[in-house]
Amino acid sequence: MAGGFLGATDSHGPSSISGYFLDKRTFDAAYLRQWGGLFGPDTRRQAYRLVTYAFVHQTAVHVAGNLLVFGLVSFSLERRFGQSRVAAVWLISTVGSGLCVSLGRPCATVVGLSGGIFGLLGLFIADLVEHFRIVRAVAFVALVAFEIAGSLTAPNATSFLAHATGFALGLAPSFLVLPHSGNEYLNAVIPVLAALDFLVVAVVLPVIVFHNKLPAITCN
Repeated sequence: MAGGFLGATDSHGPSSISGYFLDKRTFDAAYLRQWGGLFGPDTRRQAYRLVTYAFVHQTAVHVAGNLLVFGLVSFSLERRFGQSRVAAVWLISTVGSGLCVSLGRPCATVVGLSGGIFGLLGLFIADLVEHFRIVRAVAFVALVAFEIAGSLTAPNATSFLAHATGFALGLAPSFLVLPHSGNEYLNAVIPVLAALDFLVVAVVLPVIVFHNKLPAITCN
Protein backbone atom coordinates (compact mmCIF):
# COMPACT_ATOMS: atom_id res chain seq x y z
CA MET A 1 0.00 0.00 0.00
CA ALA A 2 1.15 3.52 -0.69
CA GLY A 3 0.84 4.66 2.89
CA GLY A 4 -1.35 7.68 2.15
CA PHE A 5 -3.22 9.71 4.73
CA LEU A 6 -6.78 10.90 5.40
CA GLY A 7 -8.75 9.17 2.72
CA ALA A 8 -6.31 8.89 -0.17
CA THR A 9 -8.39 5.97 -1.43
CA ASP A 10 -12.16 5.60 -1.50
CA SER A 11 -12.02 2.25 0.32
CA HIS A 12 -10.38 3.88 3.34
CA GLY A 13 -11.79 7.41 3.17
CA PRO A 14 -13.97 9.25 5.71
CA SER A 15 -17.21 8.19 4.01
CA SER A 16 -16.38 4.51 4.49
CA ILE A 17 -15.67 4.59 8.22
CA SER A 18 -19.15 3.87 9.60
CA GLY A 19 -19.90 1.07 7.17
CA TYR A 20 -16.48 -0.48 7.55
CA PHE A 21 -16.66 -0.41 11.33
CA LEU A 22 -20.22 -1.72 11.54
CA ASP A 23 -19.26 -4.57 9.24
CA LYS A 24 -15.92 -5.62 10.80
CA ARG A 25 -16.00 -4.03 14.31
CA THR A 26 -12.27 -3.41 14.00
CA PHE A 27 -9.85 -1.68 11.65
CA ASP A 28 -7.16 -3.73 9.94
CA ALA A 29 -3.54 -2.73 9.42
CA ALA A 30 -4.18 -1.24 5.98
CA TYR A 31 -6.90 1.02 7.35
CA LEU A 32 -4.79 2.08 10.34
CA ARG A 33 -1.84 2.93 8.11
CA GLN A 34 -4.06 4.91 5.76
CA TRP A 35 -5.21 7.08 8.66
CA GLY A 36 -1.78 7.80 10.11
CA GLY A 37 -0.76 4.68 12.03
CA LEU A 38 2.89 4.02 12.78
CA PHE A 39 4.59 1.72 10.27
CA GLY A 40 8.33 1.82 9.58
CA PRO A 41 8.44 2.22 5.78
CA ASP A 42 5.70 4.88 5.91
CA THR A 43 7.26 6.72 8.86
CA ARG A 44 10.56 6.98 6.98
CA ARG A 45 8.82 9.24 4.43
CA GLN A 46 6.17 10.74 6.73
CA ALA A 47 7.65 11.67 10.10
CA TYR A 48 4.35 13.20 11.22
CA ARG A 49 3.16 9.65 11.92
CA LEU A 50 5.15 9.86 15.17
CA VAL A 51 2.27 12.07 16.37
CA THR A 52 -0.74 10.99 14.30
CA TYR A 53 -0.52 7.35 15.39
CA ALA A 54 -1.68 8.45 18.84
CA PHE A 55 -5.04 9.58 17.45
CA VAL A 56 -5.80 6.34 15.59
CA HIS A 57 -7.27 3.26 17.31
CA GLN A 58 -8.19 -0.25 16.24
CA THR A 59 -11.48 -0.83 18.06
CA ALA A 60 -14.18 1.16 19.85
CA VAL A 61 -13.17 -0.37 23.19
CA HIS A 62 -9.56 0.56 22.50
CA VAL A 63 -10.34 4.24 21.90
CA ALA A 64 -12.92 4.44 24.70
CA GLY A 65 -10.54 2.98 27.27
CA ASN A 66 -7.69 5.24 26.23
CA LEU A 67 -9.85 8.36 26.22
CA LEU A 68 -11.22 7.54 29.68
CA VAL A 69 -7.77 7.11 31.23
CA PHE A 70 -6.38 10.08 29.30
CA GLY A 71 -9.24 12.29 30.48
CA LEU A 72 -8.93 11.26 34.12
CA VAL A 73 -5.15 11.63 34.24
CA SER A 74 -4.80 14.79 32.17
CA PHE A 75 -7.64 16.63 33.95
CA SER A 76 -6.07 15.91 37.34
CA LEU A 77 -2.57 16.89 36.20
CA GLU A 78 -3.65 20.05 34.35
CA ARG A 79 -5.27 21.36 37.50
CA ARG A 80 -1.97 20.94 39.35
CA PHE A 81 0.61 21.89 36.70
CA GLY A 82 -1.17 23.69 33.86
CA GLN A 83 -1.89 22.74 30.26
CA SER A 84 1.46 23.63 28.68
CA ARG A 85 3.55 21.49 31.03
CA VAL A 86 1.25 18.50 30.74
CA ALA A 87 1.13 18.88 26.94
CA ALA A 88 4.95 18.99 26.79
CA VAL A 89 5.28 15.75 28.79
CA TRP A 90 2.63 14.09 26.60
CA LEU A 91 4.33 15.15 23.35
CA ILE A 92 7.80 14.02 24.47
CA SER A 93 6.39 10.65 25.55
CA THR A 94 4.32 10.16 22.39
CA VAL A 95 7.11 10.99 19.95
CA GLY A 96 9.74 9.18 22.02
CA SER A 97 7.73 5.97 22.34
CA GLY A 98 6.94 6.15 18.61
CA LEU A 99 10.66 6.35 17.84
CA CYS A 100 11.36 3.40 20.15
CA VAL A 101 8.65 1.32 18.46
CA SER A 102 10.08 2.26 15.04
CA LEU A 103 13.44 1.02 16.30
CA GLY A 104 12.21 -2.17 17.99
CA ARG A 105 9.21 -3.15 15.81
CA PRO A 106 9.58 -1.28 12.52
CA CYS A 107 7.38 -3.65 10.52
CA ALA A 108 4.46 -3.58 12.98
CA THR A 109 1.47 -1.26 12.54
CA VAL A 110 1.04 0.48 15.90
CA VAL A 111 -1.66 2.97 16.95
CA GLY A 112 -3.13 4.45 20.11
CA LEU A 113 -2.69 7.01 22.87
CA SER A 114 -0.99 4.59 25.23
CA GLY A 115 2.59 5.86 24.83
CA GLY A 116 1.55 9.41 25.72
CA ILE A 117 -0.77 8.21 28.48
CA PHE A 118 2.04 6.27 30.15
CA GLY A 119 4.16 9.41 29.87
CA LEU A 120 1.48 11.27 31.81
CA LEU A 121 1.42 8.41 34.30
CA GLY A 122 5.14 9.08 34.67
CA LEU A 123 4.27 12.63 35.70
CA PHE A 124 1.58 11.24 38.00
CA ILE A 125 4.04 8.96 39.78
CA ALA A 126 6.71 11.69 39.93
CA ASP A 127 4.20 13.83 41.77
CA LEU A 128 3.28 10.85 43.92
CA VAL A 129 6.93 10.45 44.96
CA GLU A 130 6.97 14.05 46.14
CA HIS A 131 3.46 14.09 47.65
CA PHE A 132 2.56 10.54 48.60
CA ARG A 133 -1.09 9.75 49.36
CA ILE A 134 -2.36 6.19 49.66
CA VAL A 135 -5.53 7.05 47.74
CA ARG A 136 -3.51 8.44 44.84
CA ALA A 137 -1.21 5.40 44.90
CA VAL A 138 -4.20 3.08 44.61
CA ALA A 139 -5.60 5.26 41.83
CA PHE A 140 -2.31 5.01 39.95
CA VAL A 141 -2.29 1.20 40.12
CA ALA A 142 -5.94 1.07 39.01
CA LEU A 143 -5.31 3.39 36.05
CA VAL A 144 -2.30 1.37 34.88
CA ALA A 145 -4.24 -1.90 35.16
CA PHE A 146 -7.23 -0.45 33.30
CA GLU A 147 -5.02 0.98 30.54
CA ILE A 148 -3.22 -2.33 30.01
CA ALA A 149 -6.52 -4.23 30.01
CA GLY A 150 -7.94 -1.84 27.43
CA SER A 151 -4.88 -2.26 25.23
CA LEU A 152 -5.41 -6.01 25.18
CA THR A 153 -8.59 -5.45 23.16
CA ALA A 154 -6.41 -4.38 20.23
CA PRO A 155 -3.44 -6.79 20.44
CA ASN A 156 -2.48 -6.48 16.78
CA ALA A 157 -1.99 -2.71 16.96
CA THR A 158 -0.79 -2.25 20.54
CA SER A 159 2.85 -2.21 21.60
CA PHE A 160 3.84 -2.72 25.21
CA LEU A 161 7.22 -1.38 24.15
CA ALA A 162 5.40 1.93 23.60
CA HIS A 163 3.93 1.69 27.11
CA ALA A 164 7.28 1.09 28.78
CA THR A 165 9.26 3.65 26.80
CA GLY A 166 6.47 6.24 27.04
CA PHE A 167 6.54 5.91 30.82
CA ALA A 168 10.35 6.09 30.99
CA LEU A 169 10.62 9.06 28.63
CA GLY A 170 7.82 10.90 30.44
CA LEU A 171 9.19 10.29 33.93
CA ALA A 172 12.50 12.21 33.74
CA PRO A 173 11.14 15.55 32.42
CA SER A 174 8.18 15.19 34.77
CA PHE A 175 10.39 16.01 37.75
CA LEU A 176 11.10 19.42 36.18
CA VAL A 177 7.38 20.18 36.41
CA LEU A 178 7.31 19.59 40.15
CA PRO A 179 8.28 22.12 42.82
CA HIS A 180 11.85 21.79 44.09
CA SER A 181 12.41 18.95 46.49
CA GLY A 182 13.93 19.44 49.92
CA ASN A 183 16.73 17.12 48.81
CA GLU A 184 19.58 19.22 47.31
CA TYR A 185 21.17 16.21 45.62
CA LEU A 186 17.88 15.36 43.92
CA ASN A 187 17.44 18.97 42.80
CA ALA A 188 20.88 18.85 41.19
CA VAL A 189 20.38 15.50 39.45
CA ILE A 190 16.88 16.07 38.04
CA PRO A 191 17.82 18.73 35.43
CA VAL A 192 20.62 16.47 34.18
CA LEU A 193 18.26 13.51 33.79
CA ALA A 194 15.69 15.69 32.02
CA ALA A 195 18.36 17.07 29.66
CA LEU A 196 19.53 13.54 28.82
CA ASP A 197 15.91 12.49 28.24
CA PHE A 198 15.37 15.40 25.84
CA LEU A 199 18.67 14.65 24.07
CA VAL A 200 17.62 11.02 23.54
CA VAL A 201 14.18 11.94 22.16
CA ALA A 202 15.23 14.95 20.08
CA VAL A 203 18.62 13.82 18.74
CA VAL A 204 19.79 10.27 19.45
CA LEU A 205 16.64 8.31 18.60
CA PRO A 206 15.77 10.29 15.44
CA VAL A 207 19.31 9.82 14.08
CA ILE A 208 19.30 6.07 14.81
CA VAL A 209 15.77 5.52 13.49
CA PHE A 210 15.80 7.68 10.36
CA HIS A 211 19.47 7.39 9.39
CA ASN A 212 20.29 3.79 10.34
CA LYS A 213 17.21 1.67 11.06
CA LEU A 214 14.40 2.60 8.65
CA PRO A 215 16.45 2.92 5.43
CA ALA A 216 17.74 -0.63 5.95
CA ILE A 217 14.47 -2.45 6.70
CA THR A 218 12.34 -4.46 4.31
CA CYS A 219 8.82 -5.36 5.43
CA ASN A 220 6.66 -7.95 3.68
